Amino acid sequence: MAGSFEVDGTETTVTFEYTADLTKVQQVIFDAAHYLFDRGYGQEEEGEEQIEFDDLTAQQKLGLVDEQVKRSILSYAKSYSSDEAQEDAKEQAKQDAEDNYDLGEE
Repeated sequence: MAGSFEVDGTETTVTFEYTADLTKVQQVIFDAAHYLFDRGYGQEEEGEEQIEFDDLTAQQKLGLVDEQVKRSILSYAKSYSSDEAQEDAKEQAKQDAEDNYDLGEE
């Protein structure tokens, strides 16, 4: 897998590229898409006509996987940011306790 950033002014395009045997890569992507589809991703809203997985185009199946990759990247970034903020808050709370809690001379 190769990832790349392509910068054009203030816009950046991020690309991940995988090269593998056609049959194998399609099987992996389609199985991943089927897994997501079975869990409700890419399906129509309730009340609208439901479609079957086999009726999806190859591009729609790839789109399901692409959206999950984007969700995963964003989730990891948010988790990291949250973890960092929690660590900072803990350190600040420890310092505040050190600075503010005192029972006088020993």
